[in-house]
Order: sequence, then structure tokens, then C-alpha cells
Amino acid sequence: LVVSGGVVEEEPPLIVSLPDGAPTLVDPDVSTTFDVTISPGQEQIVEGSETLHYRTNGSGTFETSPLAHVSGDLYEATLPAVGCDVQLEFYVSAEGDEGTVRTAPFNAPDNTYVADVGEIVDNLVFYENFDAGLPSGWSMSGLWNVTSECPIANNCDGSQWAYYGQTDTCNYETGNNANSGEMVSAPIEIPEVPAGGSVTVSFCYNAETESSSSYDIPRFSVNGTNWTEMSDSATWTTHTVDVTQYAGETITLHWDFDTIDGILNDFHGYQIDNVEIMSTGLECEAGVPGDLTGDGTVGGADLGVLLSEWGPCSDCGDCPADLTGDCEVGGADLGVLLSNWTN
Repeated sequence: LVVSGGVVEEEPPLIVSLPDGAPTLVDPDVSTTFDVTISPGQEQIVEGSETLHYRTNGSGTFETSPLAHVSGDLYEATLPAVGCDVQLEFYVSAEGDEGTVRTAPFNAPDNTYVADVGEIVDNLVFYENFDAGLPSGWSMSGLWNVTSECPIANNCDGSQWAYYGQTDTCNYETGNNANSGEMVSAPIEIPEVPAGGSVTVSFCYNAETESSSSYDIPRFSVNGTNWTEMSDSATWTTHTVDVTQYAGETITLHWDFDTIDGILNDFHGYQIDNVEIMSTGLECEAGVPGDLTGDGTVGGADLGVLLSEWGPCSDCGDCPADLTGDCEVGGADLGVLLSNWTN
């Protein structure tokens, strides 16, 4: 029994955990190691039961490989080298001497860790600077227009922008009681993003309005909901919104201006430019399996490296010639190298 916060709790049979978490992204064509801790509790660990289970692309049976004992409760797991367009699914397990099996994550294999192969990169999904006028599929109402008139210092990008205001007076005073209008983009498809990825919308804006926050209101919204009121800015300012929640969907961007009343409407107005959508994506550039010298070919020099490392690896994470990820350099690794011989 253990005591936690004054409460007596029953000690678990054994505990399996990943102290540094599971890898979620691995490089192509190289094995990947991570730490595992396995602690006895009410049961002692069955020696040799410490196991990594893995498969690719979420199908088929799980392959297994033993964990390497480092010291004390610390073990090391080694995921095999895999190529691009592969997703690794994996978990670790250990058995107690009374038959209890514990896994990380809990309830594996129904619940597993997943790692993508490649690296996370930034991708430009959409860009518009209004230099060619109003984009196809966009709409404007009220005083919205695309213009190069009424500029302010430090232009954000290009020579034109979207403007809520009158180009002859450079304000939004129409003589009417109130005026308002909206600019709406055409539908924009947002790509799916990998685990840990994100999507952002950013744009440059400036706004000069009546000082009262209840009047002359410039706003922005995705899909016309949850509007954000923009603060006045006398210079071009970049505003960024996280829209990861819309990954895999189609969105529209909305900019709105409303004077609310007809008083004090002789200010500059609301300008928009440099509309950009960025997403993080998965990019994978495969190496050549067996290229142990990094010269893009597989030949005699690589064979020399492999033969010099022949036998069990003293450290699975620092054994480049272990092409199969089994913590040993042998015939299987030689087969991989020879099958990719180029020089």
C-alpha cells in the first residue's frame, strides 16, 4: 500500500511509463530510440517481458522487439527505420510475475502511440495583396473598395489595398445617419494538418476611427461568427488568428465596418492588405537506405562502415549501420545495403 495525500492507495502490480513522452515525428530511413521506465510494484517484472510492439499504417499484426535494459528501472526502445508515406503505431509492455501485463499507453493495443515520418514545414495556403483588384469570388458592400488612394506610411505590401472609406475625402463621412459594409472572401479550402500542426490567418490592417469604442467599429471574423473588434492602429499592423480548428474544412474571411451613427465620421477608416493563410504540413525527403557516408550513393565506403560495426550495438541510438533497427548489425543489414547498391 502507498499513501497519497493522506489516502491509502493500493500499490499497482507494476508501472510502465515513458518519462520523456513518445516520439510523434521521426526521420525517414533511420531508427529512433526513446526511454521507457518499468518499475515493479506488487509484482516483480518477468525478465525478458519488456517489449516494444509496432506496426505501420495502422494495419496488420504488431511486430515486436525487446527493450534494451539501461540501468535500474530505465529501458530503451528502438523503432525501426521506415520510409516516407508511413505512419508508425506502437506501444510498450511488461509482465509481472503473477501474470499482470501493463502497457504504455494504457489499454494498448486498443490505444497506441503514433509517429509520422518526416518533418513539419510551413506551407503557404493562400495569399492576396489586392494588387490585381478585388479577387474573383470576393464581395464588397457599403464603402468597401480596392484602391491605391489614401495611403499611410510603411505600406504593408504592394501598391493597393482594400479600404472602407471614400477615396476623394479619405474618410467615411457620407452625410447619412450611419453607414456600414462588409468584405467577404471567396471560400478557401484549409488542408488537414499533422499532429501538433497548426493553421493561421494573418493580414495587415490599419484603422483610424472615432475614439469611442461603441461607434465606428472595424471587425474581423472567420465564417461570419465570433467577430473580433480591431483596435485602432495608425500604422500597418499584422493581426494573426489561429484557425487550426477549421483544418480540413472550407472557410470564408469577413471584414466588417459599422459607424453605428452619423456623428464624427470624418476619420480615415479601415484598410486591409497582405491576407495570408499558413499551415504546417508534413514533408518527407527519403534518404537512400544503406548510405552510411551521406554521399547519396551506396557503395564500398558504406560497406566498410557496416563491416566495422558488425555485431551487437552497444547503443541502439548510435548505431548507424543497424539498418533494420534490431540493435544489431548483421546479415539483414547487409541485405538492405546490397539491395540499394548504387556505386
